Amino acid sequence: MIEKTGLMNKTRLTVMLGLVLLVGFMTMSIAGYYVSKANISEAVRNHELPLASDNIHSEIQRILLPPLNISETMANSVFLRDWMLDGEQDVKKITSYLNRIQSKQGMTSAFLASEETQNYYSHKGLRNQVDPEGEDVWYARCRDAKTDFEINADIDMHVSNRLTLFINYKVYDYDGNFIGVAGVAERIETIEALIQHFKVRYRKTIYFANPDGRVAYSSSEEEDPLRKPMLSEYLGSDRLAKHILAQPSAQLEYSRNGRNLLLNARYLPELGWYLLVEEDVDESTAHLKGILTANLLVCIVLTALVLAVVYLAGQQYQRRLIGQHQQVLLMADELEGRNCELEQLHYEKDEFMKIVVHDLKTPLSGMIGMARLIRDESDLAVVHDLAVRSEESGEDMISLIQELLNLKSLESTALPPAESVNLNEVLEAVWDDCEAHARSKAIRMRKDAGFSPVIIKASVSWVQSILGNLVSNAVKFSPEGAEIRVRIVSAGSSVRVWVEDQGPGILPEERNRLFQQFSRLSSRPTGGERSSGLGLYIVKTMVDKLGGRVGVESKPGSGSRFWVEFALG
Repeated sequence: MIEKTGLMNKTRLTVMLGLVLLVGFMTMSIAGYYVSKANISEAVRNHELPLASDNIHSEIQRILLPPLNISETMANSVFLRDWMLDGEQDVKKITSYLNRIQSKQGMTSAFLASEETQNYYSHKGLRNQVDPEGEDVWYARCRDAKTDFEINADIDMHVSNRLTLFINYKVYDYDGNFIGVAGVAERIETIEALIQHFKVRYRKTIYFANPDGRVAYSSSEEEDPLRKPMLSEYLGSDRLAKHILAQPSAQLEYSRNGRNLLLNARYLPELGWYLLVEEDVDESTAHLKGILTANLLVCIVLTALVLAVVYLAGQQYQRRLIGQHQQVLLMADELEGRNCELEQLHYEKDEFMKIVVHDLKTPLSGMIGMARLIRDESDLAVVHDLAVRSEESGEDMISLIQELLNLKSLESTALPPAESVNLNEVLEAVWDDCEAHARSKAIRMRKDAGFSPVIIKASVSWVQSILGNLVSNAVKFSPEGAEIRVRIVSAGSSVRVWVEDQGPGILPEERNRLFQQFSRLSSRPTGGERSSGLGLYIVKTMVDKLGGRVGVESKPGSGSRFWVEFALG
């Protein structure tokens, strides 16, 4: 019967422990995945995209500076002005001048458009008449602009029939009257190469849009450079396109074709275009799924190893239990005593595991609930708060496990070597440890220890653990705004330390269970603190081993006065 019951309990507890470990490991891994994904998205939105946009803007300004300076020099050229003011007589002279500009400066084209004659000259000679109301709206736009120059991208019908960057500069006579437009053209391949470089470097999609909502250029290899689709086609939303074009800069997060995307947009006055830098968040965080999968596999392996160890240890323990039971059966004169001992041992083991499982299950349930909230939460502040609370639940689990380890160590190890212990110094250390907890509940702490050293023969760590448990319990069970008093009183050859609180007190019928293992009374901590029921049992065990005494004076509703007594050294 014992063998069967033990096997059932062992199997049940093993399964429960395996589930607890597996759920805990998986919860932490999944929470870490979503927190990491949120951090990466935030870094891309607030740092990577703006930095890429700044770098591209700076490089475009650097590329535009030389042709802009050449155009300004042409517009201020004395030769060009005089030739136009003299009636544009010798076309060969202006053609030669424009040809030198084009060839020496490495431009695609150099040109001049006259306001007087409406002639359009290039480095290849007189080409045609400008039509400000028709194909050559650029001329009217530059002529009527408030600035002295403009930059635009258009198809060069006179030279390459390709998308070309034009720098148009106004030409004035000596009296400041507008007489034409001069400038140079640069193939957009330079900017294309720059954009492709940044595309590879930053792994982002880069494109430009006109103020009218048409895409002027895209880094996408699938896009026809001469085709100018609407920005709303790229974004998949007319509303988003209008939002971008209505302001000088914008940051957006949206979905397209089932993909989560981040977009940084800004207006470039040098080009009259909008620069848009886009990143696929799903692609940027794809590696996290691999890490999550690996973590989950590690969790399963670790859980399996722990269960294997627990199962083997359980088998060993079960065999020993059965052996002891068989010995009891063979010894008739010790049968009753041994049987009671085994039953008590079995009962304590079950009670011990129930308490441990309960105290571990509560914070784990909280961690699972918070993990589910984290999974569905997009607000980073809420995610951070839930992660902190999950961490606190994990710390409660670790604290309980540490108390259990301390208890096991206390019961299995011998009394440590005695040394001279100054109670005043030990109390100072305990005071420092408990002061922050007391302050959080607005509890006043008073200490009456005197100035003369009080020396006893004991273990420093044990004495500090004894006093720490008593003072910590006083803080834990006292209401907010209460007062705690600690006194050291010497009497003859002994010294007694009193710890007085203003808590709920102890019922008379509960005093006989006060110093028992895993004893939980009707009084509960006032600030929601955890109580394992081990603290006073550890105090009693340590005091007994040190040859001292411990006791309490209490009335329900009037607080408690715990005392511990040692022989003076």
